[in-house]
Amino acid sequence: MQNSYIRLKNITQSTIDDYNGVIENHLIPELGSIPLARLNPLHLQEFYVKKQEEYSGRTVQNMHRILRKALDGAVKTQLIKQNPADLVDAPKAKKYKPKVYDEEQFLKLLKVAKGTKHEIPILLAGGLGMRRGEIFGLRWDNISFKYKRMVVEQQLIPTSQGLVFSTPKTESGARTIEIPEYIIEVLKQELKEQKKNKMLFGPEYKDYNLVCCKANGDLIHPSGYSRDFKKFLEDNHLEHIRFHDLRHFNATVMLKYDVDIKVASRRLGHSTTSITQDIYQHILTDMDHEAARKINDGLFGGLDLR
Repeated sequence: MQNSYIRLKNITQSTIDDYNGVIENHLIPELGSIPLARLNPLHLQEFYVKKQEEYSGRTVQNMHRILRKALDGAVKTQLIKQNPADLVDAPKAKKYKPKVYDEEQFLKLLKVAKGTKHEIPILLAGGLGMRRGEIFGLRWDNISFKYKRMVVEQQLIPTSQGLVFSTPKTESGARTIEIPEYIIEVLKQELKEQKKNKMLFGPEYKDYNLVCCKANGDLIHPSGYSRDFKKFLEDNHLEHIRFHDLRHFNATVMLKYDVDIKVASRRLGHSTTSITQDIYQHILTDMDHEAARKINDGLFGGLDLR
């Protein structure tokens, strides 16, 4: 059996890998023995129920989406008359509520990470809301120290072909971000350290011109870093969060400090403000409660209801 089932133009290698992973690990083992002409909605419903016991609703939704698309192809080529996936309710995904540090926890994390390999990634995720792949694909050429801004225009992603640089998945993912003064100063120090490392390693230094890299300049595997981050939290007795949750922390801080939702959405690389509002609805709800309390205390606090 070939290692890859899907080879499509204009689709990133990581997306192809995701498709093939679903096909190899789920669809073929569970449904591959059923003749195409006999595949019916009940088979699919039982498949989804079984998978939902092991995986998140969003993951099972992805399985459904890929299977439905494949069966659409079978209908178009007249291998079957009707797509059985059209007759099954799509699995429902529960909204993930991220675990978000408060400001005290984040500053404690930053203090512990000071001077370590974790400082810059934590600052870029928690201070600028960058995605993991964007952080490890960021080049020094993308940063203007003079104007205190950076351009996000590529990401580093793991694929079956190894680590590759790729453009953001959406137009909104490519964006310009203004950088706080504190982060600018830390980045300047990091650049000085990298110049020392270039002299130390000499011709063995792998110069990708990356902001976040190994001491010898080599690429940092994004997935490997997430595991290192988890261990870093454990070793320092800090509450567990995913590295991606630092991006959620950044969104929380922006909303807390009344950054306009359009600005917050643009900095996060969301295509619309509705995406930002949907993801962070729980934060906006908490802020609404706080607004009601302030109005009550400030406006009505001195009134006598008797």
